[in-house]
Amino acid sequence: MNEIKKASQEIMKYIVILVVMFIGFRQYDLELKVKRMLPRKITVTAYSPTERQTDSSPFITAYNEGVRKWMIACSNDLRQDGWLKGDRVYLYTKRNGRDHSFGMFDIEDGMHPKQKEHCDILVFKEEYARKIGINRGVWAILVKKRDMI
Repeated sequence: MNEIKKASQEIMKYIVILVVMFIGFRQYDLELKVKRMLPRKITVTAYSPTERQTDSSPFITAYNEGVRKWMIACSNDLRQDGWLKGDRVYLYTKRNGRDHSFGMFDIEDGMHPKQKEHCDILVFKEEYARKIGINRGVWAILVKKRDMI
């Protein structure tokens, strides 16, 4: 009888450990989801699909797909925070107490690892990319793919 009691206590101990681990992982997952949903300030620039601004295959993204309108490249730190291919990003700035929208963009490309907190909008004409310039302090809101369904 004592052996059964010891075995059941041992099983209960492992169940408690598993429950605590599960709750801890769920908490971590919840924190990541909340972090993704909150607006964050990033730097936004623009690029054109030219060899000078990309690499030897300017019309192929880092995900090995063709370039298209309304796509954006995200820095590696953002991708590690859950900004994944197929998700969308809404970009806007605040000036004089009002929001000014850049628009909604699909994440379809990656950037050089040296970039941090940075997104790059694909613009087909190089002169339009120059007009966009470097915009620091742009607010970005991530819209996960599964949230759009």
